[in-house]
Amino acid sequence: MRLHPATRTQPGGGRPAAAGGIRPPLRRAIVLEWVSIVWMTLEGGISIAAGVAAGSLALEVFGLDSLIEIVAAAIVLWRLGVEARVEVAAGSTDSALETAAASRVAAAERLSARVVAVSLLALAVYIVIGAASTLRAHGVAHPGVWGFAVSIVAAGGMPLLSIAKQRAARALDSEALREDAIGNLACGLMALIVLAGLVAQRGGLWWADPAAALVLGVFVLREGREGWERAGE
Repeated sequence: MRLHPATRTQPGGGRPAAAGGIRPPLRRAIVLEWVSIVWMTLEGGISIAAGVAAGSLALEVFGLDSLIEIVAAAIVLWRLGVEARVEVAAGSTDSALETAAASRVAAAERLSARVVAVSLLALAVYIVIGAASTLRAHGVAHPGVWGFAVSIVAAGGMPLLSIAKQRAARALDSEALREDAIGNLACGLMALIVLAGLVAQRGGLWWADPAAALVLGVFVLREGREGWERAGE
């Protein structure tokens, strides 16, 4: 998930809110972010538990990445919440409130970007060490039904969540929400990689799980590097 500076809805972005009200597209976006946070919490917890039980590094990495991205999702949710409070308080007409809110959100996004970036870079190191150890020891994972279930659900569900967020982003003309939607799509792709590794592992390729973890590591490293660069902007 990518964090971008807060963007204010443009005049053409969705139906204007009446004074003291919140536009329907903004309300839908807030609901989608809550769904995303709950989803990633469950996804992360189940993946880590299933990974530890099965000795699957790929599942552990997928779960840890999901939990780390909750921080980024929470910032997007907060940004939307600030925008909603501005609309309720000023009917989208108080530029001073908008400026102050944008300043607070931008500061929080920079801090969050640093936290997420450091966490992802640390996870990348964990992946390399874990994969090297597993490959050296010829460790074999024994994934159970929960590992397959969470991978399948994430691979199918995250793209749907991404589509819903992209629609909301277009209605709000929100770059932050649009980038969040792209992050959800990437999560779905990562789930497919995990699933492929689990299937290959079941097929007798003992090295498939650490190999899948290393592929995930490429995503994690890129996200961490990009997050650190954004934090310095």
